[in-house]
Amino acid sequence: MKKCMFDQFTVSIACESNGVPNIATLKRFVDYMAKLGYNGLWLVIQTLYEIEDEPYFGYMRGRYTKEEIRELDEYCQSKNIELMPSIQTLGHMGALGKYGAYADQMDNREVMLIDDERTYVLIEKMFKTLSEYFTSRKINIGMDEAFGMGLGKYLKLHGYQDPFKTITGHLKKVLAIAEKYGFECEMWSDMFLRHVLTQEFLDMPKEKVREAVKDMVPQNVTLGHWSYIKLDKEGLARDLRNHFKLSDNVSFTGAALKWFGFAPDNARSFKSLEMNIATAHECGVKNYKLGLWSDWGAEASLFSILPSLFFASEFAYGNATSVEDLDKAKFKELTGVDFDAFMLVDKPNKPHFDDRYKEVSTKCVYYLYNDPLLDLFGKFLSENTGVDYEKSAELLLNADGGEFTYLLQTMGKLCHVLALKAELGRDIKTAYDNGDKAKLKVIADETIPEIIKRTRDFITTFDYQWRKEYKPFGFETQCQRLGGLLYRLEYSAQRLNEYIGGKVERIPELEETRLWPNIYRNDPTEDDYIMFGWNHVVAPGIV
Repeated sequence: MKKCMFDQFTVSIACESNGVPNIATLKRFVDYMAKLGYNGLWLVIQTLYEIEDEPYFGYMRGRYTKEEIRELDEYCQSKNIELMPSIQTLGHMGALGKYGAYADQMDNREVMLIDDERTYVLIEKMFKTLSEYFTSRKINIGMDEAFGMGLGKYLKLHGYQDPFKTITGHLKKVLAIAEKYGFECEMWSDMFLRHVLTQEFLDMPKEKVREAVKDMVPQNVTLGHWSYIKLDKEGLARDLRNHFKLSDNVSFTGAALKWFGFAPDNARSFKSLEMNIATAHECGVKNYKLGLWSDWGAEASLFSILPSLFFASEFAYGNATSVEDLDKAKFKELTGVDFDAFMLVDKPNKPHFDDRYKEVSTKCVYYLYNDPLLDLFGKFLSENTGVDYEKSAELLLNADGGEFTYLLQTMGKLCHVLALKAELGRDIKTAYDNGDKAKLKVIADETIPEIIKRTRDFITTFDYQWRKEYKPFGFETQCQRLGGLLYRLEYSAQRLNEYIGGKVERIPELEETRLWPNIYRNDPTEDDYIMFGWNHVVAPGIV
């Protein structure tokens, strides 16, 4: 095997976004990582592990036990992969913030209270526990997206304080605790740099910047920069150069896009990975991570991004310079699945995808949950969207996926639902506007029942996929979402029949003028993206 561009070539697996991969799944994934030349796995567990006398850590969320982590640690070592914890020591602590037991240690619901002794007692418990669970002494301490830091309870106690001094003071305390247990720390840089990289510093040469910030930027922590979607090579290079002005310890995290609903976007991942791997290498980054996040509910299979995992490895090892150079036979030898067949998992997000738009699409989410009577997303439809989905369903359901046939089946059953569901809202609105009660009767008595039948069939396969890959915790969220969808479909048919039968004279929702959701923000050719999760589709008016 050729030499990798990076000394540390690792993967981060998010475990605390509703779906918790079981140990068997993680071991299987480690097998693929080892074959592809990755040498580290970051287990993003935040508060998803047992701590003595802290029963709310991971409570009812499928937390990992000490035995599970040790088992995985030993397995990773047998594959020459370093297992490392990735936690939070400031923001993203909402899983604890919702419990009254931690009210005294929270600035707001998501952010821990800085400069409170109870906060650091808890953080020390975290480090002590992790030192017993993990062999590695590398750790990511988070600190990203700590929005509202210093503006909640902290503000009431201390008044307004310089946010940079506040976060750096907190960081030094966390680093001192980490050092006590022998940990080398990495942190996400976004909150930290927001208060450091002023224009004054950006215009200065590195030597002068280092001198100016030597008392502000600890040199015993790695600054982790991330960029998951953008294709701006010049902008990324500028950001990385600015990071290196502050420290020699800089890492970069790209991503395989799997957190936009049930289906991944490997094709779009190839574009961003090709750019950011090359740019990170050119800028001198030695530590590259591939982030596998699970925002919005972890619906997508962990294995759905195997093509992206393969592509990133081939690129980083110099075996390919673009997706066109990929040795697809090598992928089949690795997985037992034809590369093009596996890429069908992208299909639920790809009907009539306009190549002018560079962004990620979440069509499988907003077409599935788009309300039949409100039809907030009907204006995205192109002609024959339903036909496209039916063709995709046929391809997926008949594809040979080897050990991943269950995954292709899940995506196929979803496309089978969307073949009817995607156009349902538009069809109802059109028939209502035309006064076509005969058409509405067909929709209410035939189309909607068929969608319900297909949806139940999809849920069965999705349940199988979830149980195979994840712990059972978290599927209650999917039950609530999909159960709500089923009831809303039944209720919509009832409302239509009331109108058709003359029990009501009108359906107010169908008389509203449909507006185009302003999701492109600027111009469709800009480097932007389409991201709508379940909460945006189902409850757009609830803040």
